[in-house]
Amino acid sequence: MRVVYAKLINNEEIFAYLVGMSNDSYIFRDCMILEERMNSASGSLVTVLIDYFKYVDTESKNKDIHIEKSHVIFCKEVSHEYERYYKISRIYYDKYVEPNSHNEVKKVTDAMEEVLYSPPTKPAASELKSTANNTLH
Repeated sequence: MRVVYAKLINNEEIFAYLVGMSNDSYIFRDCMILEERMNSASGSLVTVLIDYFKYVDTESKNKDIHIEKSHVIFCKEVSHEYERYYKISRIYYDKYVEPNSHNEVKKVTDAMEEVLYSPPTKPAASELKSTANNTLH
């Protein structure tokens, strides 16, 4: 399998393994989408690869996607350096980014459920006491 870069008509840019073609579609595996982010330390743009399937079942072994050729502007094999970048990005994403994303989603979901489904609490009674010595005689 070879790693390719494809530009889609919706302006998405993907890196993936090209595992096959039919008359009317490409078959890509382990797609990652190209995203540019601002480096907060330097202020420069950094190119990162993000999983194209970040919201689907991660246990699924089938990460193939068929994209119609009419939706692909071009599809070209990448250089050796970009192939290395893709492969290490894939490993890094699977090992660090995805688990952290899932943990954050779980935390936020748990917090929202607690607010929505916990019985309401009564506000604590407060008592105002004056500490000023300003009584009139």
